[in-house]
Amino acid sequence: MQNPALVRARAAFAGALSLPPRGAGAAPGEAAPSAGSGPPQPALPAPPGAAAATEAGRSAVAGDPQQGALRPPLILEIRTVALDGSGAVPDCALSILDLAKIDPARLQQIAAAGSSLPPELLALGEAAVSDARGRLRRVHTGGPLLVVAHGRYLGSASWKPGQTGPIELAVAPRLDFAVQVVDAEGKPAAGVRVVLVAREDLGSSGAYWSLSRPPDGLASFPDFGLYYGSVRSQQASGFVSAVLARSETEWLSFPLDPLPEQPLVLRLPPAGEVVVQIVGDHGAARQCTLTAIPADERLPGFSAFRGLTAAVEDGQALFRHVPLGQRFRATLDLEGADGSASGDGDGPRSPGERRTLVVDLGDGVSFTGRLLRPDGAAADGRSWRYRLRSLSGSSHGGGLRLDPEGRFLIRLGPEQQGWELAALEIEAAPGWQRPAAAAERSSARAPLAGRYGPGEHQLGDLRLVPVPLLVAGRVVDPGGEPVAGAVLTVDLLELRNEDFGDTWRPLPDARQVSGEDGGFRIQADTGPGEFRLHAQRTGSYLGRPLLFAAGERELEVVLQQAGAIELPLLLPEGFGAEPLEVYAELSGDASRRWSGQPPFGKSEAAVVWSDLPPGSYDLELNLRGLEPPVERRAGVLVRPGETTRAAAADLRSRVYLLYISVSDEAGRGMSGEAQVGRVSLDGSGYRGGFRAVDERRFAVPALALAPRTYVVTAEGYRPALLSELSGDAAVVLSPLKPTRLRLPDPLPALEPGLDLRVSLRRKSDGLAASAFTPQMVALEGDLAPGAELVARFQASGSYQFFWTYSRQRDGATELLGALVSEFVLRDEDHGGSIEIPSPPDPR
Repeated sequence: MQNPALVRARAAFAGALSLPPRGAGAAPGEAAPSAGSGPPQPALPAPPGAAAATEAGRSAVAGDPQQGALRPPLILEIRTVALDGSGAVPDCALSILDLAKIDPARLQQIAAAGSSLPPELLALGEAAVSDARGRLRRVHTGGPLLVVAHGRYLGSASWKPGQTGPIELAVAPRLDFAVQVVDAEGKPAAGVRVVLVAREDLGSSGAYWSLSRPPDGLASFPDFGLYYGSVRSQQASGFVSAVLARSETEWLSFPLDPLPEQPLVLRLPPAGEVVVQIVGDHGAARQCTLTAIPADERLPGFSAFRGLTAAVEDGQALFRHVPLGQRFRATLDLEGADGSASGDGDGPRSPGERRTLVVDLGDGVSFTGRLLRPDGAAADGRSWRYRLRSLSGSSHGGGLRLDPEGRFLIRLGPEQQGWELAALEIEAAPGWQRPAAAAERSSARAPLAGRYGPGEHQLGDLRLVPVPLLVAGRVVDPGGEPVAGAVLTVDLLELRNEDFGDTWRPLPDARQVSGEDGGFRIQADTGPGEFRLHAQRTGSYLGRPLLFAAGERELEVVLQQAGAIELPLLLPEGFGAEPLEVYAELSGDASRRWSGQPPFGKSEAAVVWSDLPPGSYDLELNLRGLEPPVERRAGVLVRPGETTRAAAADLRSRVYLLYISVSDEAGRGMSGEAQVGRVSLDGSGYRGGFRAVDERRFAVPALALAPRTYVVTAEGYRPALLSELSGDAAVVLSPLKPTRLRLPDPLPALEPGLDLRVSLRRKSDGLAASAFTPQMVALEGDLAPGAELVARFQASGSYQFFWTYSRQRDGATELLGALVSEFVLRDEDHGGSIEIPSPPDPR
């Protein structure tokens, strides 16, 4: 997890006070997972401005002759209070760090170690204890401070010169939490990385802790209390997952209040092993990532969270606990190269089976060259990036590493090796800031000539040239005065075909902030096209995006004064399990709609829409996934510079909570494993906002006089359907039964040299086609004439069995087509045997 104490140290070093976060780590929705994807891995960069802040602190201690005599010492007061608001915390052990006396490199070294509260950090400070009233006074004459609580309590706070008032340190009791990982047979599974997420229901805020490969299968999260203390009074849930090499992530949920006292058991599915064998010079291979390939290659690409990573030793990498019945891609991270080498292959089909995947380092395509500055000197080692462009318009890019002579090496991935390439472009990794601090952007370009065969291709010297100016101008208010701090972004009109129409696409590099004089300057190598500019600043608005032509140098952006709406809400007690969706829409203009931020877990709160253009607005309140809206309100008037307070929306008689009890056939409560979803009126599915209140019950928000259909699911169990539910209900889940699928003999005939793969997809409507059952069904077994494959169906209905054939061409897999066999699965077929018919002859 990201260390809150070290985050505060960075802020204090930079001369800015960082307020305490709600959670101790990064939010899972950042870059991650919501709804089944996983949280990212935050990195802790070097403290910005650390050297300058340290020198300033030393000057304050020693006295600066140019700044006058030494200032008198300060009497600082530290107050330790409970994070949950219950009052002062007495006898709290503290470590007080004077950051002006600490080497920034040492602090960064401690942060890189990754411990949540490293003893090395505490040892750098002065030990102290708060008194019986939770207070401590200290004489201080130096620079920024960091105060860290440890022992029975956890928390941190920072102080910087010039700050007034006491240092208030919010602390939480230290709580330990453990997860026992077991295999499919119930034995401890060692070496599995575990991720823990704690978050408010449906909220993006949260924190996570991860522990890589516990040797005995027991993953410990010792500092869980710091986050738990901030959400215990909220409607919050915990989620645990094992990081496995597959394209989806399955979470085990559990209630946070009360927190389980015994280790939570996380059972892995049946698994095998994969060995990645590296052919060629494997000395440059540092690590390998194993990722499942979706049955449909057109699905979105992979993320690092969806794979397993292992070190390369003696030319191979070993992966344990690999899910069965999937195809995998092994990707190598190579020393001194940008890009990667990879190889595909089938994974294990039966428990305990070991499969080998081969990656041939001599079979790839790579480009080498040298990057030079405009004056001919070697480019420096700052952050660079590259982008490969194809003749068809596709592009692929990544970070670029240069050696001291400016040389680079780019390896193509398996997909790009089959491209007809048009050009390679290199430029400094972009950043957006105020124009006064922004450096002139420059880039280099090398033309490419179509498809390249395996081997290393020399591009020679590439010289950087300035990136063309896209637009420049000033941001002003209606009186013509400059506006600083406005965020400017640009869209490009992307011309498409008649079926999809044209659309505006944001340009990720065309982002800037106006300077003190309101000026801005955006560079981007886009070529001709139609562009529009957006401008945002708190308290202001831009009536419409401004159209401009590339190269515009004097664009004037006039920001108008905005208004706001405040809508008080009266909600039933305990209704915070599912926040509302709330919108403000400019009357008569359905294209301009603002989403509000609903409250969490409060019976009396307010939604505020800020930065609104003046005018008349319509307000709309919805329960997520329900129709019709709970309330609509028209004619709310907004004036410039004012906040309009609307009449309170009293929902206490229109929404309520019902309870769904979930257990297995043995009577065991399953709220920690199950999930509840709602089927909307249009047949689509919505999952979320259904809080587990104890070991078997879920609290489900509902709309009065509007019965709904719900689905209860759990991994390894048949879904249960609750139709037209208007009150409390109980569900008993039955385990999935393995169903045997007998293949035809012979299998579909293919031309020599083609590869055959099979997959199974549901087809029918209703529950089987809802969002709560997977569209693809996993298959186990070997593909052979007359053989039997095993599938575990969650729902009856119509299914399609795909026979997909492909071939290897230019080092890449080329999909040629598929034959389809269709069959119907009846309720009585679960656990039995089904004959898969031969597909129709394509000839």
